[in-house]
Amino acid sequence: MDWLYRISLISGPLPVILTVLGVLGGVWLLGSNVRWYYRRAVPIAGLIALVIMIAVWITVEKVIVPFPDPIEMSIYVWIGIGIYALLLLGPRIKAGGTIAKAVVSVVATVLVIVTAATQI
Repeated sequence: MDWLYRISLISGPLPVILTVLGVLGGVWLLGSNVRWYYRRAVPIAGLIALVIMIAVWITVEKVIVPFPDPIEMSIYVWIGIGIYALLLLGPRIKAGGTIAKAVVSVVATVLVIVTAATQI
């Protein structure tokens, strides 16, 4: 078990592996053969994630200001990507239709969120 404590989440092969798995999870969440998913779910979830991300940015940078220095915009973008994955989970499960695809969708969402967290 000692090898587990020596794994770095910041450098080495683990962040690269997590990023690749997160991209694959994102591709799964964005892909479906149902027409309404592309026309309604993907754009609406993207718009809601963008609004939430901007609201978080305004709250942290303009209203609360918990830190004297501004937080990098890339952090807010990764937060938005994680929110987008969460918002796509429900419609992707409905578009999948089977329990196996629902499980894959949950795993894909977790991978995208873990990837976003490691990039922050």
